[in-house]
Amino acid sequence: MSGTAAGVPGIPDPAALVQVVLREARSTGSGSHGPDHWRSVAWTGLHLTRHLPLADPVVVALFGLLHDAGRIPGHGSDPDHGPRALPLARSIAESGLIRVEQRQLALLMEAIARHSLPTVSAEPTIGACFDADRLNLWRQGLRPDSRLLSTEHARRPATVRWAKRVHQARRAGSESGLNWSGSCRSDGPRPT
Repeated sequence: MSGTAAGVPGIPDPAALVQVVLREARSTGSGSHGPDHWRSVAWTGLHLTRHLPLADPVVVALFGLLHDAGRIPGHGSDPDHGPRALPLARSIAESGLIRVEQRQLALLMEAIARHSLPTVSAEPTIGACFDADRLNLWRQGLRPDSRLLSTEHARRPATVRWAKRVHQARRAGSESGLNWSGSCRSDGPRPT
């Protein structure tokens, strides 16, 4: 898929996309599941795709933005929040705010729907999505469980330590996250 004027393949206007998600998502006020978390998941996922050549970075970035959009604040674990985000993802695809192939959309929908289940995926893109979210469990004071990480790269102790350092850097106020208005790339601390 070719690039666009904004530099993000499949996302012609990242700022407009983010604005729609911010307007429609239920979890925008959540510290644990709101926009900062979405950005961290997208950023972590994009890092993972560097080590998973078969994972689709556009799907992983979109997953980061959309995966918790259906979460209802104050509902604890809220196991149905993934499926509740699917109508928003479909609507965004139909509106043209994202331009992805059917296979990419199917991967995105499956990853969103299943991300809160205690399962892993051998499919590289879905695995990267799941792992990106789970490597951000540090924000809740939880260490990611290697049995629930889908990819060998995410299970590496160095990657888990890296994810913790990224979380600590974000808490300390340093900027590490996805530049939604620029390009689908990640900047910030690199794993060792």
